[in-house]
Amino acid sequence: MNDFIAGLVAGTFSLAVGHPIDTVKSLIQTRGQNSIKESVKFLLKEKKSVGFFRGLSLPLIGYGPIASALFGIYGNTLKYLENGDKKDPSLDKIFIAGSIAGAVLTIPTNPLELVKIQLQTHRRTEQSGVLDCLKQIYKKEGFRGYFKGCMALTLRDSFSYGNYFYMFEYFRRKGKAYGFTSQIFVDLVCGGLAGALSWLSIMPFDVIKSKQQADLDKNATIRKLADKIWKTEGIKGFYRGSTATVIRGFIVNAVTLCTYIQTLKFLKNF
Repeated sequence: MNDFIAGLVAGTFSLAVGHPIDTVKSLIQTRGQNSIKESVKFLLKEKKSVGFFRGLSLPLIGYGPIASALFGIYGNTLKYLENGDKKDPSLDKIFIAGSIAGAVLTIPTNPLELVKIQLQTHRRTEQSGVLDCLKQIYKKEGFRGYFKGCMALTLRDSFSYGNYFYMFEYFRRKGKAYGFTSQIFVDLVCGGLAGALSWLSIMPFDVIKSKQQADLDKNATIRKLADKIWKTEGIKGFYRGSTATVIRGFIVNAVTLCTYIQTLKFLKNF
C-alpha cells in the first residue's frame, strides 16, 4: 500500500513541475518548431503564458492515480520476482518489473496522453478545452479513437520504465559505493539522470506517438510515420524535441523519484 501512496504524491507533484517543458517538446515534435526558443515564442504569441499549462487539467486528475499504480505495480512485481530474498534485487529483475508496470499502464494512460497532446498542439479555435477535445475525438472515430497511438505508447513505456528503474538503482548503488552521504542529493541526481537517459533511449517512439496523437496526419501508422520521418528528416527527425525532453526528464524525474523515496520512508516510519 505504501508504494501506491508514495507514487500518488510523487506523480501529482512532478506533473505540475514538468508540464510546461512537455508542452514545448510536443510543439517541436508536431508543429515544426525547430527549437525551444521558437516554441516558447509561439506559446507566448498564440496562447500567452497560460499556453504552457494547456492540457494540464485532465492529466492532473489522472496522472496521480496512474503514478500511484505505476509504483505500486512495480514494487509488488519486484517483490514477487524476489520471492522473499532479503538481498538487494538484481538489476535485471528491476528492469523486468519496470517494463511490466509501464506496459500495463498504457491502457489508462493513452486517452490522457491523447487529449494532452491535442490540447498542447491545437489552437483554441480548433479545440476549446478537454470536453471539446473528447467530443471531437469521439465524433471522428468513436470510442476506439481514444486509443490512437497506443501501440507506440506501449513500445515507449514498457522499454522506458524498465530503463528508468534500472538506471535509477544502478546510479544509486554507484553513489553509495563512492561514499556520498546525502541521500536526498543522491536520489535527486540519480532520479534526474535515470529520467533523462531513459527518455533519450525511447525518443523515436515518443516522436511517432506524438505525431499520431496530434492527428495532423490522418490514419498514419507507425510504419508510415517512421518512413516519412526518415525520408524527410533522416535520423535527426526521430530526435525532434530531444533537448526539451532531456531537460524535462531530468527535472521531473529528480523530483518524482526523490519524492517517492522520501514519502516511502516517511510512511514506513509513520
